[in-house]
Amino acid sequence: MIVVLTYDHPHRKTQDLIFKLLANGIKPLVIATEWMEMNSFVPIISHRPSNPINISLSQFCKNLNLELLLTTKSNLYKVLSGFTNIEYLLLATGNIIETKIVDKFKVINSHPGYLPDIKGLDALKWAILYKRNIGVTTHFVNGQIDGGIIIERKIVPIYYEDTFHNLSYRQYELEVELLVNSITCVPENIEIGESDFETFRRMPHRLEFRMLEMFEQLRKESEFRTETNKNNNFNQQNTAS
Repeated sequence: MIVVLTYDHPHRKTQDLIFKLLANGIKPLVIATEWMEMNSFVPIISHRPSNPINISLSQFCKNLNLELLLTTKSNLYKVLSGFTNIEYLLLATGNIIETKIVDKFKVINSHPGYLPDIKGLDALKWAILYKRNIGVTTHFVNGQIDGGIIIERKIVPIYYEDTFHNLSYRQYELEVELLVNSITCVPENIEIGESDFETFRRMPHRLEFRMLEMFEQLRKESEFRTETNKNNNFNQQNTAS
């Protein structure tokens, strides 16, 4: 049995993950903990899709004929322990999971960064700012932030025709895709090592425009790489003929 862990609240990644699982013939059990309204940091430049279908989680699951269990964070371990046939727990949200849960079950997270390069929040933005690999990593969760065993990693390239939001949405789509793939793919089975950086928090407003400037630089460099590859291929073809 595959379990999707989420919040009891309309949530874009939860909805996209469930749709993709169903499209792949996988009917998950959905378990949701309470939603807590927080004074969230509001970025100047958003990079995550945040417009879910405006429908309650209970109605969403009912419409798709999915079983939904509502519980609390404090009672989650007890609820999960009532099942004996759970294969994987897929994290649809950034919920922090108790250590006793990750010790007992195979909990999988899809991190919007190429681990261990960038850990923490706003991984895409920090990767651009510091010119590190842009990518997505699925991993078995342990008791550390963005720690555990790597299942799969993929690079998200920057193309000359990209905008920042093209790139961010392409990364998001890969994030959901790899989370679904994690159920069946052969794991890399590599332990996530240490990053060169401390675990990141939200990118401060003062750095967001600098990050966009770096994105433009990387985008133009990608044009040079593309043209160089085209010229090399052209020369090779002429030499062969």
